[in-house]
Amino acid sequence: GIISDGAAIDYLKRNIDSYLVELGVNIDNAKLADVKSDITKYYNENKKRKLSMNIGEYTDIIGNDPYSGHMKFVYDEIIDKHKNVHLAIWTKSANFDEVLKHDGHGRIKFTFGLNTPTIIDKYEHGTASLEDRLNGIKKIQGRGGYDIRLCIEPIINYDGCESEYVELVDKVMKSIDPSNVSKIILGSTRFRKDMVRNIRKNHPWTTLFNNMEEFEEYDPNDKRLRYSEEFRIKIYKKLIDAIRKHTRAKITLGAEIPEMWDWVGLDRKKFMKDKVYQYPG
Repeated sequence: GIISDGAAIDYLKRNIDSYLVELGVNIDNAKLADVKSDITKYYNENKKRKLSMNIGEYTDIIGNDPYSGHMKFVYDEIIDKHKNVHLAIWTKSANFDEVLKHDGHGRIKFTFGLNTPTIIDKYEHGTASLEDRLNGIKKIQGRGGYDIRLCIEPIINYDGCESEYVELVDKVMKSIDPSNVSKIILGSTRFRKDMVRNIRKNHPWTTLFNNMEEFEEYDPNDKRLRYSEEFRIKIYKKLIDAIRKHTRAKITLGAEIPEMWDWVGLDRKKFMKDKVYQYPG
């Protein structure tokens, strides 16, 4: 029965408190009143933007597709029926049999997670090999109708990593069509305290934290454990130089402190202009 913007806004105002309870959000009546009063403003701001849904950053819908069949549903019930919807999918898999049957109509953004063979073999168990991922990218590029993005993340520090990450960039760019890549994301390892605790609990044999002295103390604003600024600047600059030998695609940083963009020569203000982000100013 919701057939107008006004009806949608009214529905949200009537039901937002029950949604917050269901999500486990504790909120007092004064704050709830503020939230309700802001609904119209946020609704109208969102109307100005295309509808984009992220359906695979912390899960891999492509990796599970041979068992779930979810991608057929995505095309039949979302892409084909709702022409204004855009989807973002992250994957470290190469199960594209269903995807290759369909045209993405420029409304599906695939971000391919890439890493060195050393890291894939050591830490990314159950994911596709680097070769299979590159073959998958080539197939998607050949099919057309998709926005292709690459993500070299998480960059993990180990003996020989700097040369291997540069070799990774060269291999990727020579294996696929770099002119058909819209953006490349670079991001180094970062951990929240609870993540370190959970990894150690679930993977007590991991070697990921063998060299904890490489990490800086938790910053009270950032709230993440990171490699030293010196290492991050050095590896980012090397990768940016390697990428620029092959393509002028946009390069961004993943979940980095604002100053890091400036230190490695990237334009964070242009990237952040239409984003909601963690740091004030």
